[in-house]
Amino acid sequence: MKYVTIIVVVVVVLIFWMMKPQSTSPGSQAVLSDVPRYLEALLKSDDPHAFLIITHESSGDFLQFTAGENIVQMDFPLITEQQKSKAEKLKSTCSSLGLVLEEYTGSDGSKFYDWNLSGNPEEMFKIIAPVFIQAFGVKSEDVISFEYDGLTI
Repeated sequence: MKYVTIIVVVVVVLIFWMMKPQSTSPGSQAVLSDVPRYLEALLKSDDPHAFLIITHESSGDFLQFTAGENIVQMDFPLITEQQKSKAEKLKSTCSSLGLVLEEYTGSDGSKFYDWNLSGNPEEMFKIIAPVFIQAFGVKSEDVISFEYDGLTI
């Protein structure tokens, strides 16, 4: 039941995120090395529906994050052709980092990949950075956007 709730929240957030205009507020753009600060805010959030979406600005590739007790779930939807084209590289990268893949299918038939991350924000960043670099081709100086709700940054 817990996973069904998480999947429903992820689907709703993803639909909302895809339908709204992308934010260009100055506070939401940074570089990959700023990820731990946002992960810390996600882990500290009291909002059970808090989420974080990290997007590589030039390609549009993104991962979504939600937090549970002492874990952060990294989510990748397989809805668009671009997302589907990145799936194998992402799975391979995450597997080489020791992450265990959980695959889910939404009520509309769309698929999602989830991985659970544990540790402190710096330890999680040691997993997330290679994922963005290897699977999405992000460079350390590339602009990354942080979309979030329920976080205090």
